[in-house]
Amino acid sequence: MTKNFNLKTLAMATAIATTMFAAQASAQNVVTVPATATVQNAITLTQNAPMAYGTIIAINDGAQTATAALATDDTVVFTTTGAPALMAQATGSPTAAEIGVAGVNGATINLTIDSVVNPTDGTDTLTLASFLASVNGAADVTVTTGTPFSYTATAADIVEIGASLTTPAQPVQIGDGLYTGSFDFTASY
Repeated sequence: MTKNFNLKTLAMATAIATTMFAAQASAQNVVTVPATATVQNAITLTQNAPMAYGTIIAINDGAQTATAALATDDTVVFTTTGAPALMAQATGSPTAAEIGVAGVNGATINLTIDSVVNPTDGTDTLTLASFLASVNGAADVTVTTGTPFSYTATAADIVEIGASLTTPAQPVQIGDGLYTGSFDFTASY
């Protein structure tokens, strides 16, 4: 029994020693491998055409207004709340604003129109409102300024924007000349 016990003890001691020396004898080296990715999720906007109504005749009144509604297909509809207020095309070809939008294909892009500055000649002001937008020739969407509308992006998209231009309700006639205004167009994911 003693011989058997000694053999078992010797076998265990050998196993423990082999494990201890094996751990001490192996060499270890560590290298930290970096992982990188370049993210490019920017949306590129390009103004292809500004919003232009051409030369219009605009007669205002103290109580009545006249409006030129520029559609996304470059057509204009003139309306009035009553005579003598009137708007009509004199010369030129009206054009809806056209903006190129390049983003990630398949992503949802949010578009917002805000910071509207009504067109003015420095003395008189016309009201720019009732925005419409069409993405890639799709049906018009009514746009509420400051509220985003969304669409699914393709590689490169075209957004057409129309709006209404309205005379002020004032008794003094607005002056002749160039009326300039603007609006911001923002795209985000």
